[in-house]
Amino acid sequence: MGNNTRFWLDAWLCRFTLKDIFPNLYKLEVFKGCLIRDRVVFDGNRAGNFVWGWSKLHLSEENLVDAEDLQEMVCGFSFKVDKKGGWRWTGDSSGLFSVRSLRGCMAIIYMGMDLLFIPVAINLIAKGLNSIYPECSRCHSAPETSAHVFLDCPREKEVWRAVSLWCHWDLTGFDSFGQLLEVAKQPDDNLGRRILGSIIYSSIWFIWRQRNAKLFNNGISSTLFTMEEIMTNLFGWIKNRSGHKDIVWLDWIKAPLSCFKA
Repeated sequence: MGNNTRFWLDAWLCRFTLKDIFPNLYKLEVFKGCLIRDRVVFDGNRAGNFVWGWSKLHLSEENLVDAEDLQEMVCGFSFKVDKKGGWRWTGDSSGLFSVRSLRGCMAIIYMGMDLLFIPVAINLIAKGLNSIYPECSRCHSAPETSAHVFLDCPREKEVWRAVSLWCHWDLTGFDSFGQLLEVAKQPDDNLGRRILGSIIYSSIWFIWRQRNAKLFNNGISSTLFTMEEIMTNLFGWIKNRSGHKDIVWLDWIKAPLSCFKA
């Protein structure tokens, strides 16, 4: 991938381009169409060093903070060599993260608290598709109901524990989506409620994506990978689509509910 993927202009690190996440740095880039291999020096399957092409010799304090964020983001994720000897981003699987798709996931949850609309195995069997394998494709220890996929599966409980540790808010031990969604109302301020709600909905979405990637493509399925997807894509969405352009990656991964400037 690194041999023909553009560093700034292709959405290779998450579902947004680095040009959109770091517009000020992109303005300073001399070669706007540079490739990943032009900017990243690999150490094994990790980014080991960077070769920048800034138009200015000295960056401003704000740009230095953005550059540090960018390097931390790239260094935090794994690449692997494809069959042609190029680098390929391991975080890419079928399905796209977008505001529209996230809202669609939210709408499904709100439409039916019994979750009969979600195409998990038990719901499909109830519709007459008896050839469907009834057990969870992740743990193989229980029927694949909606509640099991998102809340009860041991694999997803690990994800919710990891998300809880990250956002410093307990999102574990709930029996229904209704209980989980009520947690988003607990922060005292409106921004905190919005951010916690976004974390919950993003977690639900990427749990569903990982379930589908594992079931249909035998894709990557781990708590660490799911957490990387949640943290990176939600960061990109907030920095690219909201008014909080000054959000800092290192602050975001440490304490997402308290990293926003007043």
